Amino acid sequence: MAVAFLLALAMGWQAWSAFRHAQQGNAAVLQFRARLLDRDVPGAQRALGRAQSDTASARSSLTGVQWSLLRPLPVVGDDVDAAQRLVVTVDDVTQGALPAVVTALSDIDPRTVGLKNGRVQLAPLRRASGQLDLAANQLTTADRRAAAIETRGLTSALAMKVTQSQELLHSTASLARRISVAGRLLPDMLGQRGTRNYLVLAQNSAEQRSLGGIPGAFVLIRAQDGRLSLVKQATAGDLGTFDPTVLPLSSAEKALYGVTLGTYPADVTDTPDFPRAAQLIKAMWERREGGRVDGVASLDPYALQLLIGATGPVQTQAGTLTGTNAARRLLVDVYKDVPDPQRQNEVFAQAARQVFDRVRIFGGDPRALTTALTEGVDQGRVMVWSARPAEQSVLASTALGRTLRASAQSQPAVGVYLHDRTQSKMSTYQRVGVQVTPARCGTTSQATVSVRIRSAAPRDRDLPLSVTGDGTRVRKGNMLTQLVVYAPDGWTIRGVEASDGRRDLTTFQHEGLWAGTRDFELAPGQEKTLTVRMGGSVLASNLGIRYTPGVFPANVLLTGSRCS
Repeated sequence: MAVAFLLALAMGWQAWSAFRHAQQGNAAVLQFRARLLDRDVPGAQRALGRAQSDTASARSSLTGVQWSLLRPLPVVGDDVDAAQRLVVTVDDVTQGALPAVVTALSDIDPRTVGLKNGRVQLAPLRRASGQLDLAANQLTTADRRAAAIETRGLTSALAMKVTQSQELLHSTASLARRISVAGRLLPDMLGQRGTRNYLVLAQNSAEQRSLGGIPGAFVLIRAQDGRLSLVKQATAGDLGTFDPTVLPLSSAEKALYGVTLGTYPADVTDTPDFPRAAQLIKAMWERREGGRVDGVASLDPYALQLLIGATGPVQTQAGTLTGTNAARRLLVDVYKDVPDPQRQNEVFAQAARQVFDRVRIFGGDPRALTTALTEGVDQGRVMVWSARPAEQSVLASTALGRTLRASAQSQPAVGVYLHDRTQSKMSTYQRVGVQVTPARCGTTSQATVSVRIRSAAPRDRDLPLSVTGDGTRVRKGNMLTQLVVYAPDGWTIRGVEASDGRRDLTTFQHEGLWAGTRDFELAPGQEKTLTVRMGGSVLASNLGIRYTPGVFPANVLLTGSRCS
């Protein structure tokens, strides 16, 4: 009896010690990240040393034979199992992945890597790429192992600790993957082994398309040994139309998005699959302008605003664009201040050129530029495609790739995409809410997707003709919006309800995914809702949402995975 009491006392002490060291280890890892972001490598190394000591102590305290004997027992077994798995996972990270990050930093001086006098220093990135890949792979593995720890049934203190560690590992793994991709791709994509030409699409999201908006301007950029230069600018009108389509279109593409997807440059973003849009615009540009396009990038006015916020204001025909007003100036004010559509296109082209020049010679804190780009990527406003298959396979696995399907690393997702059908600029006044409701938590084989669309246009319809359209398809000031809803891989669309009483939804199979579509007309102040029921193979219930980004972030409200 005395032996049992002493054993229990010793295990209690070990548990308390493990908890204390785990807390200190988490704090040290946070300090490590903070020091890295502050470019304080010695401070990061000191924080890593503390983290390694604490996580090793926590692991030692909880991985003895006596603890393994408790794992099969009821009540305490789940807590012991979760705690052991967590401390082992976190210790593996501090002993393996984080030292690889520090080793990579020995090859990268943050003060010299980045844009300087129009050139990116590529050699340090190439030298560090191996260690960056190692760190990203180990962190991704740790993230998955931690995410698999179930918190239901655990004591509240342990459940909170597991959740905090899961969130920290997930955000750190995501950051590491992005840095790893940059280290792996940037040297070659920026011309270290030969000149590259990239076509940049400046989207006008006031006239909405699946990927954001119509490409209002095109910029051809050349990259050579890290040096960037602007070669040529053009508009969709400059490229003209094509007959027949520049590439063959599938029957689903024609049915969902029309033949202009392959004949008119301003419509290539109709498809929600950016690699497909990039292939189409590459073919159009090469046929009309000649030369070779090695890749395509895209960004919208709000992404430009984020970049301007990092690099400083720029001057255009529409006035001064800043980090707080650029999107509104380009998507709202320009139609009041610059009535001529041709001059409007010139404003968009000028803004894109000015921002490129500012970024190209940017000599400020690289964190500001990185933060702006990251936010644009996360919102689906910055996309990149490469014509090189090896590079594209990497891009397709990231948020930059914006493929039709979620990547293998992403959660299952529904797709919700919108198109302006009036050839107007009314999308600025569109407000959208999307809610996904799985049938059950954990895993599910069915869900409902509700999409609410509202017009916030002025009720007096006092808007310029270039905004309302000519009234040919709908009354001036009304919106005509095509909504396309995609089911996740392995699911089908099983039913539909709408607030206007119509139950019609035309369905197609696009690249193996089921999609349903219909149009909605809305007068100023009017709101309509479509609810789609879908189901199929068993999936994780935390369904993501792939969607058309609004003109402004506040224009789209997402509610994902609300379990019924």
